Amino acid sequence: MRYLFIFVLLLAFSGSLFSQNEQKVFENIDEALENPSAVYRYYLDCDTEDDTLFWNNCSSFSNMQSLTVVGFAAKSFPVELLTLKKLTTLNITECGNIDFVAFFSSLRSLSQLNQITIDECDILVLPPVVATLPVLNRLIITNCDNFDVGKSVDVLSQCKNLKYLGLPVNQICELPPNIGKLSQIEIIDISNNALYDLPESMSQMSSLNSFVAASNLFINPVDAYSKISSLQIKYLSVDPILSDEDRERLEKLFPQTTIEYVSADQASSDIQQTAPDSVTTYGEFISMDGRLQILSEAYIHYARLFNFSNDFDSLLFDERYADMRYSNTSRNSQAMVYSWDAIDIFFWKAPKDLYPKGTICFNFYAKSGASYNQTVIKSFKELMAFRGMYWILDEDMSKKEFNKTFVNKKNLKKQPGLGWNDFRIFYDDELKSFSLEFKNLNGFVRIKAHPVAENQNQPELSKTDYIKRYTRYQRSLDSRRKRFNTNLTRSKISYRKTYNKLVSNQWKYFSDNYFSDTEKKMSQKQWLDYYDRVIADEKSAFTGASVTENLLGRYLVINNYIQSFSTALLPYDSLPVDALVDFADPIGNKCVVKKIFLINTMLKVFSIAEGTLGFEPHQLEIGKSTDMIVVVFLRNGQVGVADRASYSQLSPVSGGVATIVVRLFGDKLFTFGQLAVEAGL
Repeated sequence: MRYLFIFVLLLAFSGSLFSQNEQKVFENIDEALENPSAVYRYYLDCDTEDDTLFWNNCSSFSNMQSLTVVGFAAKSFPVELLTLKKLTTLNITECGNIDFVAFFSSLRSLSQLNQITIDECDILVLPPVVATLPVLNRLIITNCDNFDVGKSVDVLSQCKNLKYLGLPVNQICELPPNIGKLSQIEIIDISNNALYDLPESMSQMSSLNSFVAASNLFINPVDAYSKISSLQIKYLSVDPILSDEDRERLEKLFPQTTIEYVSADQASSDIQQTAPDSVTTYGEFISMDGRLQILSEAYIHYARLFNFSNDFDSLLFDERYADMRYSNTSRNSQAMVYSWDAIDIFFWKAPKDLYPKGTICFNFYAKSGASYNQTVIKSFKELMAFRGMYWILDEDMSKKEFNKTFVNKKNLKKQPGLGWNDFRIFYDDELKSFSLEFKNLNGFVRIKAHPVAENQNQPELSKTDYIKRYTRYQRSLDSRRKRFNTNLTRSKISYRKTYNKLVSNQWKYFSDNYFSDTEKKMSQKQWLDYYDRVIADEKSAFTGASVTENLLGRYLVINNYIQSFSTALLPYDSLPVDALVDFADPIGNKCVVKKIFLINTMLKVFSIAEGTLGFEPHQLEIGKSTDMIVVVFLRNGQVGVADRASYSQLSPVSGGVATIVVRLFGDKLFTFGQLAVEAGL
């Protein structure tokens, strides 16, 4: 259903008017086939149903305008897709194997297709064929972490009809310098990424009039947005964390622009909510006598935001060979997983008249022509060093034993860790003998063997040739070693610079977004010392902390409350019912609620529900209880509390509307110490 919700949201942006029938989204093929001409929108989830019947009947859906496909596993869509001649919108989600060159090429025959959404797919770069789509107007690429914007700009710049470019939720750290080439783009959405600045070249996007940039990591948001202030921006979406001074600066930069601070729903309520004299109000914090106090929610987020390692893999070339965790110079991503692109060994049938019976001959290439891919050839120069020669085993070993240890693929399927992921060739000049050393996840195995030219009827004549080859191989190995170690040193220097910059940028973002005014006056060392003390004595530190949504969840957890993810699972005195609930203050004013905490203080279980952010009732599954309290967070920042006595008077009726009366406490001047007293936690 999550994807259906996303799909419906995308439709809301299209700006087209449809009849009631046209707005229905079909999800069932049997229902759709009952009246194919009425199917304007279809949602195809290939993970939950057989999609064959849908594709086979595509030509029946002559009026289909929008199609969402989820979880399609093949590389290319069936040709039947191209029978949907009226298709204007195509959304593909979790289609990880799609060949995007073929995909976009096939879409050229859909002359009315103007919007494409690619969600959670493995797309790296847009192929040039995208520019040939005749009427492409909107392109959205989201949840595609490996998408390279810079390499796709030239293609996008050739899409003359493209006006809307959506790139949200792609972990984009920076926009490329060539982004200015997109002079035809009118709306761009780069929200929910990891941008810390904008390039100067964005000022060249002469048609840009709407910019959605909320939920990024801008170090100095106003300075970043100033780079597009010369454009005729009509709409700008930004984070709400800006100070009053920065908001004023931003509004001066964009005097004719509608600026949306995304969390504007936290502004004051339209109805003034005041408490009567009989209700306790608080105007200042309880004195903590100098004891530790939680100052904000920052300490909750610190571990998450700084949970990245500063370790650099500094093992040198030979050290990586000696370490079983590495295949060639790469760290094994999964233990005991055999790569079929690794080193294969094949039995070699040599002329019987050249060798005594029982001689074992083998090679790294099959006579049938089987070859390695370029990655393996590049990684293992040993494979090429003696190409055109086969090997004669100089060990007392049976063919059965050799096959079991070195060749047998059936054994490798059962024990994938036995597959060879590296090897070396050694030559003892004193003994005039070769040995091959094979490596897998279990360790190293050495065998003695010597090479012979494949077409040589006098094996002893191969000796001169293979010594020359070994010398070239050694030079190649030394070159690989030096090149790798040199690049490693350079990479380490670059890594350290990047890491230090990352930490600095992250600290700036962290302190700007989460710190209270008191914390912002601390040095980084002072704050980290404070953090250590809070973590060490968290329970007592809560006493003087102001009550916020995130802190309440944390407060309950550290006090041994267990979260239930449905209000229906809370322990009630009677069976819960599905009821509509209003929240009101003691004089009857309705409350605009954004978050609801239902807490059973006896059994220590709590559940969290979202408020409606309006005056319509809240739909909750609730029941009669003498152990339940309710804490609600209002849109205007106030906190409402219904204690056990107040909640016990509630009489929920299925289908009816019940009212929970809450006592209101002002803004952030309400502490957890006070909440514990007022609510009986």
